[in-house]
Amino acid sequence: MIAALIFVFVILVVFQNYYWKRRNLPPGPAPMPFFGNLLEIRKGNHPDFYVKCTKKYGDIYTVWMGLTPLVCVNDIEAVNEHFLRDGETYTGRHFPKEMMEILKNGITGIVFTEGQLWREHRRFALSVFRDFGVGKNLMEEKILDEIVPLFEDIDADIDAGVVNHSITDHINVTIGSIINALIMGHKYRSKERRVEFFKIKHIIDATFKELAHGIALVFQFKTHMFKNWPYFGKFYKKITASRDVVMNYFKEKVAEKRATIDFDSDAPIEDYVEAYLRKQKALEDAGSPHYFDDEQLYGTMWDLWTAGQETTANTTNWCVVYLINHPEVQEKLQAELGTIVSPDQLVTNDQRNRTPYLNAVIAELQRLSNVIETNAIHRTTKDTIVHGYKIPEGTAIISHISSILYDERYFPEPYAFKPERFIDENGAFKQHPALIPFGVGKRSCLGEALAKMELYLVIANMFNRYKFSADPEKPVPLTRIMSGTINAAPYNCRIEKRF
Repeated sequence: MIAALIFVFVILVVFQNYYWKRRNLPPGPAPMPFFGNLLEIRKGNHPDFYVKCTKKYGDIYTVWMGLTPLVCVNDIEAVNEHFLRDGETYTGRHFPKEMMEILKNGITGIVFTEGQLWREHRRFALSVFRDFGVGKNLMEEKILDEIVPLFEDIDADIDAGVVNHSITDHINVTIGSIINALIMGHKYRSKERRVEFFKIKHIIDATFKELAHGIALVFQFKTHMFKNWPYFGKFYKKITASRDVVMNYFKEKVAEKRATIDFDSDAPIEDYVEAYLRKQKALEDAGSPHYFDDEQLYGTMWDLWTAGQETTANTTNWCVVYLINHPEVQEKLQAELGTIVSPDQLVTNDQRNRTPYLNAVIAELQRLSNVIETNAIHRTTKDTIVHGYKIPEGTAIISHISSILYDERYFPEPYAFKPERFIDENGAFKQHPALIPFGVGKRSCLGEALAKMELYLVIANMFNRYKFSADPEKPVPLTRIMSGTINAAPYNCRIEKRF
């Protein structure tokens, strides 16, 4: 009798997982009970898993993130058709509410919100960034102002006789100062500020590494079920303790800023937090209902700080790694720069059109470094049809950027570093429609203009001034380390001035 019941139970589980719950969805790998396909995804390289799925199941397929089906669109034409030209249908956000609670005290900010709250705050952020000159000469000046102290730090190491340099921290401080000056109005150049910066950065890095651990596969979707269990409880306490440190840091900065603002003054606004607090005060004085509360500000600061610092700094760091491993590319890039400036001069943004090879290097760098292996998941806001499949309202769906960037249909030899793929027959830089590191549509990265300018100016000026090479006894690895973004493995390198 017991054996018969077990047999029936197994049959029901198999029927549920392998047929019933998948019957109206695009095809895809069979999910395990409860875990879905998460163990397969975590077992290897994320993009490799999705690239293999594309080859096996086609341009649209379903994977299971635990108990949640995720529809993946991996064809650039389909991505543009739906996420770009019908963007409103895909503006919803799918993310485990419980994970947002332990990560940042709830679904706040811009990245993970949706609806009217998201619209107002994205529009407000873009307006503030425009006022601060993002993408224009004013922002260029601010970026170049941070490149000078970067050079001072590297030169000081060279003058001190350092042979094997660790450049990563210098890059992090530079990018962190640029984005933090925009968010909170101060840089991380003094000794005290650097301690402050690395404290928060290390906590956030450690949190993302914890979330990349296998235990998070189960925990993030059912926090309330597991947080009091012995092993899971330790994980929960560690993550929430880190969250509290980071969010309290943002709260302190907001309190400091609020205490210094003269709300009756017409003086120029210095940073995002000030702009937000002035907007909040104006709405409150008018008695208008609004979404501009303090918790939303803390959540937005978390979004801007992590996304703005991590992605650009890691991409820049990967540039050093790739160009050390490809010295012929570094030499060609430096030869091109040598036709427009000398090594002791600064490269400026208006010279971008004269550096097609550098532009190609940056494009290939963004494609191959692929620092966001799984972009934020969308949610359909109404019933729709994708590739002939009926996709109901509320379905988790994604334009899977990382697998598109590694798709050999668009980029032959996708795992090779080949800047030439972005150069046409006349030697000019050519855009590629499948190069979409910032996403497409209404939920594309709002910091795209800033990131592009940062990457160009920082990379151009670093390689114009210095030659980077490996210690002959210790090559620089190309190992990818999973965290919030994909980090290069720690390394040291040789640095020489070029003048």
